[in-house]
Amino acid sequence: MNRWTGLLSRTVPGFLAVSALSALTAAQPPDDEETHSLDEIVVTGMRVTAGGAQDVKFARAEIVEGRIPHPDAITAEGLLGEHDLTLPSAAGCRQLLCLVGEATVARLPTLSHAKYLVELGFASNVDEATWQRGPLNLIAVIDKSGSMAGEPLALVKRSLRGLIGNLREGDQLSIVLYGDMSHIYLQPTRVSAAALPTLLSAVEGIQSRGSTNMERGLTVGYDLARKTKREYEGITRVALFTDERPNVGHTDEGSFIAMARAASADGIGLTTIGVGVQFDSGLATSLSSTRGGNLFFLDGPASADALFTDELDYMVSELAHDLRVTLRPSDGFKIAGVYGVPGEILGWHDATSVTITVPTLFLSKQGGGLFVSLAPADPLADLPARPLAAGAPLLAASHTYVPVGESASESGSLTVGAPAAGPSEAVALGHALIDEYLSLRAATAAHHVKNDQDEAYAILRDLYNRLSVAQPRAIRRGLASERESVAGLLDTVAFLSGHGTEVSRESSLWGHWRVAAFDGEYQRCPWNPGDVLLFSATNELVSFVPQDGAGYVEDDRQAYVTTRREIYLPDENATAAYRLHGDELVLRFAGEGDLRLVRAPATQ
Repeated sequence: MNRWTGLLSRTVPGFLAVSALSALTAAQPPDDEETHSLDEIVVTGMRVTAGGAQDVKFARAEIVEGRIPHPDAITAEGLLGEHDLTLPSAAGCRQLLCLVGEATVARLPTLSHAKYLVELGFASNVDEATWQRGPLNLIAVIDKSGSMAGEPLALVKRSLRGLIGNLREGDQLSIVLYGDMSHIYLQPTRVSAAALPTLLSAVEGIQSRGSTNMERGLTVGYDLARKTKREYEGITRVALFTDERPNVGHTDEGSFIAMARAASADGIGLTTIGVGVQFDSGLATSLSSTRGGNLFFLDGPASADALFTDELDYMVSELAHDLRVTLRPSDGFKIAGVYGVPGEILGWHDATSVTITVPTLFLSKQGGGLFVSLAPADPLADLPARPLAAGAPLLAASHTYVPVGESASESGSLTVGAPAAGPSEAVALGHALIDEYLSLRAATAAHHVKNDQDEAYAILRDLYNRLSVAQPRAIRRGLASERESVAGLLDTVAFLSGHGTEVSRESSLWGHWRVAAFDGEYQRCPWNPGDVLLFSATNELVSFVPQDGAGYVEDDRQAYVTTRREIYLPDENATAAYRLHGDELVLRFAGEGDLRLVRAPATQ
């Protein structure tokens, strides 16, 4: 039977969260104080985000394509940065940044020794209702090399059109193009109604060709930024659009980082916008971790449309520099993990305390939090942990920073106590996201490092179940996109580990379905409207056709395996995506269309 052949195809479908991972628990603190540079932070009140890379879209895109992302592609700061984790604050804040905090009991299966999870956030005295960004002098440095041809450059143009639509009267835009050579493509142009056709026409005229001399492109961009800054009252910033594949000129990270640091010292920040499947997040993260740097990733039209529509005012508005946060656990506890910033930016302050140094804080649309997991310093063998009274101190946090444009630093401190009641929505959501982050890291490491597909499957299956029952209902709604990503990864791992049948037991496919219609080219589909399909509990797919007069007769029988998204026929090595809507089932055939079925009575 070959009528399936070719029909089915594989269609597998802010503040600062601290995630030092479990590696932090194993690390030994140095004798001397050690600090590292940090990536990004987000504040509440008028919300704030740290600079750097807070994007997990690349990992999500890998999952959609049916691939298993590398553990390093999954970052806690990226995951947390997609959600509003603003902590409620009862007290007002009288300075630029004030710490707020809340603790909850930790239930993290992949970090079982952790007993508490603490979220730290910032309140601010900046009034969101009256705040406006300053005038903007933006120099867009665009990679037009051959690797940007097609969708990457189309996304850049789409985002630039959105940028132009959201610039204000008096803002200024310049465009530098680089490939083999670099040049000023659009001279500095003040934004006005009369200038809009010129700006949009310039964007449409950008064409892809050449190799990638990023160093030269940035040199031209920074030279123009320095020149125009002397003549412009406002924010001067470089926006680098690239797929991060430098192959001409100096291609070492050090040369780019040195340029970004030097420009930052002159008051010129850098926003890196990564595009394309060849996006090199390592180099981009290094670039964006300098003072004044941040990073975004365009994974499709939706993100291109949203980037400058939702984020423009915030991504260019630096709030403070040189944030230093020191975390000190109370007696009897140790820090088990810090979630939301790259592990390399964490340093030991002393034998038990950790210090984080953040180069730049930005204003943000979403608030977030720095999460710290705490474990007993000396757990008692075979005995449960001693209960803590509500409010008993768990973690002391202190911070210093320098407001933009000021020379004197400001500081503050906070002590977070043991929980007296259930967690707020922000903390409950944050706990679920930290659980997801740790589990995804563990599952992808089981696949890539240990080659243990059974372990990867078990971790993802249990994670999906926990995300599906997260309480309260508002938290479940907030986790909808996370369940979707985890389900996609679970589907892929289920096939690899031979657990597809186990996943299928939860799919509700079992039973009889009548073919209602085929929406598409009706060529190779083996069924006709009126046929009935039986998906049996013994993983057999049985098809019935109407008999002359009355009743049905069996037409074909074969094995099948399902996940939450796909039906796989091993005999044909063929796969179709499916979706269930109550009593309607839709099977999607690549290049063929959708087969719609409805629930039917049992066929005799």
